[in-house]
Amino acid sequence: MYNRIYNELENGCEDYPDVKAAFIADGGNILLDFEIRALRAIGEFQGQYRYPVTFHPGKDVIPLIEIMRIYQEAGGQSTEFVMSHIDRTLTSREDLLEFVDETKCYVQFDQFGVECSFYQLNPFTDIISDAQSIKLIALLKEDRKLHRVLMSNDIHTKHRLTTFGGLGYVHITKNVVPIMLKRNFTLEDIRVIRVGNPCRWLNRLNL
Repeated sequence: MYNRIYNELENGCEDYPDVKAAFIADGGNILLDFEIRALRAIGEFQGQYRYPVTFHPGKDVIPLIEIMRIYQEAGGQSTEFVMSHIDRTLTSREDLLEFVDETKCYVQFDQFGVECSFYQLNPFTDIISDAQSIKLIALLKEDRKLHRVLMSNDIHTKHRLTTFGGLGYVHITKNVVPIMLKRNFTLEDIRVIRVGNPCRWLNRLNL
């Protein structure tokens, strides 16, 4: 796994050798043996070459702190790691603040525009609304942690696109940001979240 990661980022992708990957993406539902090996390989490689990493927790609720522990013990830097799907895995104010305090990683609110709280792949997990996500981001702002926040739409199906009646990729800019500006976020806060933080995370792209 380590060698595959190295080749795709340093030399070029196996099927498209002229293309190099820009960051490492991983995900999992439960921490099976091969997923733990993958996390360790990613942590070891990342600690040496410092490429940015993003992790997408799957449909089952797994301990996010355990993911970070395995990754960091292998050598991975938490400050270059994005934990995605925070808005359906860490919706408690206390748990969110504790996680960010303990790990120092980026947390990504990426369910904006879903418009449905029922999560079909796991009926015991709810997806919070845009308004609830904004409140949690405001909490992180109050705790001086806005520099660890990312926002996204996580669009992966046609019905989410504007062509097919969805809110599309423009949703955050068109609908969410205006609400945030009415709720004591400044234009500088928005710039930090939407420009500064992604650029800092994608440090290997010289943005």
